[in-house]
Amino acid sequence: MIPLTVPSPIATPAAVETEGFLTEMGAQVQMQGGLISNHARYRFRSLEYGQERVAVTFRAIFRAIRRLVLALKAWAGQMDAQRAALWHGQQMMCEGENLGLRFTACRGERCALLS
Repeated sequence: MIPLTVPSPIATPAAVETEGFLTEMGAQVQMQGGLISNHARYRFRSLEYGQERVAVTFRAIFRAIRRLVLALKAWAGQMDAQRAALWHGQQMMCEGENLGLRFTACRGERCALLS
């Protein structure tokens, strides 16, 4: 024969104590869950803010490097222009010296012819 148990409509002290404990635990879990959720949202916003700051900083660094590269290119262009001017000046001096030597040589020939 199977024993038949019928729940009693009258609450036993153990059942009341268990129900109170579970209710209290449920309230604590719900409160902790709210705190954890709030903390997670705060940390997520904090991470978003940190990411945004890093992105802004990276953009600023990138722009500074870009300006530096452009400045170096401009400086290199100026150096190339100065080098070309110096080379051209040296070429002109060489041509001037050659002309002077030729002039002197011609003058010497004329002087020799006239004498």
